[in-house]
Amino acid sequence: MHTREDMSATLDAIGDQVNPKRVVEGGTHRIRRWIESARDGIMGPSEVEGYGGKSREPGGPEAAAMAAQSQGNPLAAGLITFGVGLLVGSLLPATKVEQQGLSVIADKAEPAIGAAVEAASELGHGLQQSAEQAASKLGDVLTDAGHEVPDQTKDFNL
Repeated sequence: MHTREDMSATLDAIGDQVNPKRVVEGGTHRIRRWIESARDGIMGPSEVEGYGGKSREPGGPEAAAMAAQSQGNPLAAGLITFGVGLLVGSLLPATKVEQQGLSVIADKAEPAIGAAVEAASELGHGLQQSAEQAASKLGDVLTDAGHEVPDQTKDFNL
């Protein structure tokens, strides 16, 4: 009877370890630790407290805050994170649901895209006409100003 209880406990422990939810949680935990380690390497440790807090840096919290500011590069961290996201996104294959959703969206978006292209073309044509009219008026103004300047300078002969 005692052996049966031990065996049951052992099987429960094995079942608990191979439970898909536990496996995913373990993998997630490992990835989270790896990301935190990489982030700390790029941006510096995030454990520095504000003024008045305890710090491991010699010189007190002010020195710790200065050290935290001087470590890492947030712009580089953002770019690296963005790049990792693009890489992971490109490596993962599209699921059937995503493919179906994209095809539905593409089918529904085609008329809207056509209308947008047509509207942009009309807007561009209208802007071109407006720019031509403005350039013509500017040319007329500059021509008039060019005729007036010599006339006005004749009055100021020194």
